[in-house]
Amino acid sequence: MKRCVPAASGRVCAVLVIAACGAGSAFFLRMLFSEEGFQPPLLFMGIALAGVAAHLLWSMVSKGNWGFFYNEERIVFVLSRKDRREYCWKELPEAGVTFLYPTAFCPNGTFFFSGKRKGWQMVVTPQMTGYKEFLAMIQRKGVPAPGAIPLGTREPNVEEVFRTVFGGEFGGKDKGQK
Repeated sequence: MKRCVPAASGRVCAVLVIAACGAGSAFFLRMLFSEEGFQPPLLFMGIALAGVAAHLLWSMVSKGNWGFFYNEERIVFVLSRKDRREYCWKELPEAGVTFLYPTAFCPNGTFFFSGKRKGWQMVVTPQMTGYKEFLAMIQRKGVPAPGAIPLGTREPNVEEVFRTVFGGEFGGKDKGQK
């Protein structure tokens, strides 16, 4: 199976940020107990940095090796260590899985899952390994999009959108106007 997973450099950066936040938290909490006395801003900064480090560590451990694994027949969404969803490409519309295709303004694609967990989504970013091959497979398989512009088509300009919604001329006066 081919895969589209986050780059290893992302984990390295996460570990470095966790270490920096932990060191900053230790520094601020150590300064709190210095001879100047109790200082609430130092307590706040120490707790805030400890919270950021704890959240990042928990997120890294609970998500594990998340990503997309696919071949010509199936796609597997690994959302976390405990949540894994496997579908045939043809089953995606019936399963309530849609894909918001990337545009010129936002290169990220997003899968939306409906069902038991409302609002669950999974993002495909250009930094992921296998990003271009994965988008090519999605386009080839015709994954449904929720009112989005499919990959590979051009976005409409302002005049086309205006004519579609309101009719008439864009930027000019219609016959009934003075």
